[in-house]
Amino acid sequence: MLGELGERDHCGEKVGFDVLTGSDARTPAPVLTDRVTSVVRLDDQRFIDPPRPLADAVRSRGAAITDSKVLGSRRRTRHVGIVLGPPSVH
Repeated sequence: MLGELGERDHCGEKVGFDVLTGSDARTPAPVLTDRVTSVVRLDDQRFIDPPRPLADAVRSRGAAITDSKVLGSRRRTRHVGIVLGPPSVH
């Protein structure tokens, strides 16, 4: 995840984040157990889930979203293949 955040920064998309120890993360979120040893806190991010508002925000900036319906999957040894329907652009 830290690599992906670094890539976004390299591409000009500023994503504020901090890496916290488990102890520091438990201060604002005491529900976390001591099995949590580190946390990546994302700052100023409005979209994590659901994906639709994120897609709408990206479209409003001029991007096109291409998606396909998953029709099935096939597992072969250690690999999984996904069968997709025709793509649609939104």
